[in-house]
Amino acid sequence: MIRKKGWTRFSHPRTLFLAFLAVVSIVTSKKHPTCTCHNGDSYNWRITVVACSNYSASGHQGGQVQYNQQFGRCVQSTSNDFLDGHLWESTCKEIAESGYGCPNNVGTCFALGTAVTGSCWSFGSES
Repeated sequence: MIRKKGWTRFSHPRTLFLAFLAVVSIVTSKKHPTCTCHNGDSYNWRITVVACSNYSASGHQGGQVQYNQQFGRCVQSTSNDFLDGHLWESTCKEIAESGYGCPNNVGTCFALGTAVTGSCWSFGSES
């Protein structure tokens, strides 16, 4: 830690402002053309399919989306539609906790919401 006349590197006004901007950008919802659901570190298409259907039916602004089976992702229906990253992740967690089809097509599987995340991409980057 560098100290100079009572200021630490982290208490300089410019540094504090930049830290504030970083936090605001993390908290602010982003619009994405494509998203998936993950359980732990693994992509889960069974959660993604149901989350995509529920997200589209929920009536979110610009939220007309569809599951693209070829790519295994929930994608925007038109260039004017989008997925909100925060709402998408919430939808993934809800589906995981309320249940989704098991791999053997028998019964209902569940996952801990804390283990489930949403991954979204915009212009070639993951966020």
